[in-house]
Amino acid sequence: SLDHKNQLVHINLTIRENRRVEVDFQGSRKLSRADLMGAVTFFEEGAADTFEIQQSAREIQRKLQGKGYFFAAVSAVRTRLGAQAEKVTFWIEEGPRLKVEGIAFVGNAAYDDRKLLDVIKTRPYPKLGAIGFGSGGFLSDRQLEQDVERVITKYKDAGYLDVTVRAEIGTSPPAVGYLGVLAADLATQMERKAGELHVRFVIREGPRYLVDQVVRTGSPPELERTLAKAGKLEAGKPFTRKRLG
Repeated sequence: SLDHKNQLVHINLTIRENRRVEVDFQGSRKLSRADLMGAVTFFEEGAADTFEIQQSAREIQRKLQGKGYFFAAVSAVRTRLGAQAEKVTFWIEEGPRLKVEGIAFVGNAAYDDRKLLDVIKTRPYPKLGAIGFGSGGFLSDRQLEQDVERVITKYKDAGYLDVTVRAEIGTSPPAVGYLGVLAADLATQMERKAGELHVRFVIREGPRYLVDQVVRTGSPPELERTLAKAGKLEAGKPFTRKRLG
């Protein structure tokens, strides 16, 4: 409120405290509590609602995937401790540590495997990694999704507008793409300390669209804009939407 006489402003603050939230982690042997707390999002967002708790579980899973535990599973349970407090317990099942052993491409005719390997970020585990040389060799589902998009972008930039790409994984080459085999194979490995992960990108290129001819039309006020856009298109060159400006 304003105090005109004394030229003062009186500010009244009303503070409503959220519930106190305790966080517990069960089952993790590979990440420290500090690492796990770094993945918890609801303190930063200021709300420990169901969505943020699920997001936190997802971030913990991604941290474990970055360490090689691709099939890590994380769930969360909320427990009321009173009117103003609750406890969130994250239950973590790490599973076996799986190194990327092989990467394959199927259906690629326009580009050989080597060129597509240059596009993606997933890499096989370095042979010298065990003694401290090399890097990479682990996989997260987010990275896999991004790699699929990278391959799609490369094809579309070359005129393959109908291209589709999907990624398949397995713990052995014959199991890639067969989820039932993958699940059974994983179940036998849950007590093992390590294993292999094989990745395959299945590509359907579709036709390549080329520019047949460029016809410039338009009224004089629009002519310059039309010419500027059409200048990126040349007969015989791949057609891409980016070339339209």
